Amino acid sequence: MPVVRKGRVREAILSLLSRQPRSAFELSNELGVAKSTISYHLSCLLEEGLIVITSVTPVRGKAVIKKYSVMNYMENQLESDMIRKMVERIERERLTWSENPEDLRFFLMRLLFHSLRYLCDVNSIEHASILERVGRMVGKDDLSQIVSGNSLKSVLASLFRIFSSYSISIPKAVYDRSGAIVAFSDFLDSFSFDSRLSSFLKGLLTGVLEAKFGQRYSVSESASLDLLGMYNYNVYRGNKKSRQYHNLF
Repeated sequence: MPVVRKGRVREAILSLLSRQPRSAFELSNELGVAKSTISYHLSCLLEEGLIVITSVTPVRGKAVIKKYSVMNYMENQLESDMIRKMVERIERERLTWSENPEDLRFFLMRLLFHSLRYLCDVNSIEHASILERVGRMVGKDDLSQIVSGNSLKSVLASLFRIFSSYSISIPKAVYDRSGAIVAFSDFLDSFSFDSRLSSFLKGLLTGVLEAKFGQRYSVSESASLDLLGMYNYNVYRGNKKSRQYHNLF
């Protein structure tokens, strides 16, 4: 019988790993959750940079036992605790949003509000990377579930329709063969540039693209004013950042 409720598995994993390193097998036993489910969440948390592999121990044959811990487990317990709180908040807000999918705007605003509140206890130098990480989790695990399309252009078009429909932002993009410049204005009613919102929005975009295309595309913040957007991002294949854009979307 599981000892953790559905929808709270990732939160429970981070809670245990913040105390001491554990293997997938140990987490499975302690939480009463299938090892395949634990392995899936560990893989996601590794990709999102929230946990690290602390040891790899060979056993019989080619098998190994990996132990995981929260990022900076011994070095920065404050930041680890704060990230765990953010993940707990995401899990709670996600359950509320699932009951009323039309509250996407409210869902994002509440996440930002609580994230910024938690960041009060963390060095401001870390704010951008942490907010990007939170945005990436939400983009990959939540937004990607309602975004459709199988090409960069169709995925962005779907994301733009969602953002426009729920008054989240005014988006637009221009494309070339290797990617696009994407611009967002009035993100959640922000009327002036805020680097923290920019990091969160970059994370959202990155998470959606990773869910749809894996590592095919990269996202970086752009100073380009070609689109006159408040928040501009380069979306490009690999390391190519072509500047020759055409075909206004």
